[in-house]
Amino acid sequence: MDDMRRVSRQERKEAEKLWRAIFQEDGEALVRHYFDDRKDQVEIEGLFSEDVLTSVIHLNSYQVFFRDILYDIRYIVGVATDKKYQREGRMSRLMAHCLRKLYEEGDVFTVLMPVDSAYYTPFGFRFIQDVDQYRFKAPETLAEMTLKPVKEDNVAVFVPAYYQAMKKHPLHVNRGMHGFDILKKELAAEGGELIGIGDGYLAVYDDDDLQVREAVYQEPETLKSMFSYVSERAGKREIHWQMPTGSPLKNLVDHRAGNMVIRQPFIMARILNAYELISDMAECFEDCSILISDKLIMENNGLYAIRSGIVHKEKATSADEADIALSVEALTQWLFGYETLETLEGLYDDVVINNPSVVIDFSNGANYFNEFI
Repeated sequence: MDDMRRVSRQERKEAEKLWRAIFQEDGEALVRHYFDDRKDQVEIEGLFSEDVLTSVIHLNSYQVFFRDILYDIRYIVGVATDKKYQREGRMSRLMAHCLRKLYEEGDVFTVLMPVDSAYYTPFGFRFIQDVDQYRFKAPETLAEMTLKPVKEDNVAVFVPAYYQAMKKHPLHVNRGMHGFDILKKELAAEGGELIGIGDGYLAVYDDDDLQVREAVYQEPETLKSMFSYVSERAGKREIHWQMPTGSPLKNLVDHRAGNMVIRQPFIMARILNAYELISDMAECFEDCSILISDKLIMENNGLYAIRSGIVHKEKATSADEADIALSVEALTQWLFGYETLETLEGLYDDVVINNPSVVIDFSNGANYFNEFI
């Protein structure tokens, strides 16, 4: 008999065993960091068959700001099924169970970083964030490093720089001192470190290639010194540098054979409670009516009438009678600013704009969720 429930403390060794079997690329130090240092942040939902743990989804707690409102969310990671039980629909059942659980516990939305986005689209997930992935070799001639790197043990010095930089990103993690302590341990588990430079910092890994996971700065002079530092540290190795879209790093990298920048869809989101999210954003809207359809969380279905910043949910009507009609998937990409509603109408048959005058453009800044586990 199958059972879906939270994995108990006593059963976590089985979840760790499954993690090791599926995510074999993770080193021992990272696994120990995740299951030891992060145990209070991690909730694991499992599908059991005759008391055997066959599938897991990890729900990791984070606080995020979205459009200046603080949300407690769960970040979905570690989606895995024992190889002996794969292709039996177990993960589909467990994912639907988890989304229902998160809705009932009051989460407004959830996010994940997909390996294969096609798996998650049937559950209402859509991309809300891209990143630019730079791959390049250091230039032969480097500009002088006017700001010197500092190996800083006190992570508190990075917090103000982080929050200042995040002001331009509608979605970002509320990463205080505890968050930076966790990041520092996670980096160390994979041979990485935090390096202070000027008014910002770098999160870097040394491997066969030099990897820059995060570069936070205020002034262009800081980015210039970061570039010189990374190039000098890399030597002949290739540099893999991840940045938010629109970074001026593109002006420092030589564009020649072998060097490239790839814009990559990175983070997906799923709105769990449309009423709560629209209510939080109601003052952004003109008076209008929005008809929403959701195939999984039925409570989201209905007509949302916004009047003077107040949302009233009314009985569902036909799409022709609403100013806007759309699926929860399109709603996610629209409200998170990933695509304009006009673009979504052209891409998807389930988006209808009957009153263009009430359409708002939310694409005023790139989201930046940069947690890996």
